Amino acid sequence: MTDFILPFIDITESVRMSLSALRYDEAQVTLHIKFPTADWLAKMVDWPTTFLLPEDGFQKSRLVALSTIASPSELREFATGINSSFSMVFTGLPEDCKSFYFWQDIYHSNGFYLKHIDRNETDVYQISL
Repeated sequence: MTDFILPFIDITESVRMSLSALRYDEAQVTLHIKFPTADWLAKMVDWPTTFLLPEDGFQKSRLVALSTIASPSELREFATGINSSFSMVFTGLPEDCKSFYFWQDIYHSNGFYLKHIDRNETDVYQISL
C-alpha cells in the first residue's frame, strides 16, 4: 500500500482575500402562485420571457424550474371555476434588491404583471393572481 503525502501550499493573505471575493453564492426565488381559473386562464403555458425584475435595477432573474404548469412546448389545461396553483423557481435577485416585479412579457394581454413585491428573508413568496 502506498502512503500519500499531501503537499503544503502556502497562500498569502492577499491571495486568500482575492479568492474569497470570487466566491459565488447560489440563490433562488420561489413563487407559489394561486389563481381562480377563468376561461381566459384555463389554458396556461410558461413562456421563456417570464422574469423577476428588481424595481431599482435591470438584472432579470430568469425562470429555472416550474411545477404543475406547462413548458412552452406543451399546454397545461386547468379546470375552470376552481382555484388552481403552480410554483416557479427563478435565479436569485441581487442582494440589494428590496422589491421586484413578476413579469411575463408575451405577445397578448394575458401575461402576468405584478409590481412591488416586497422582498423577504427567505425569497419564498405566496402570490394570488
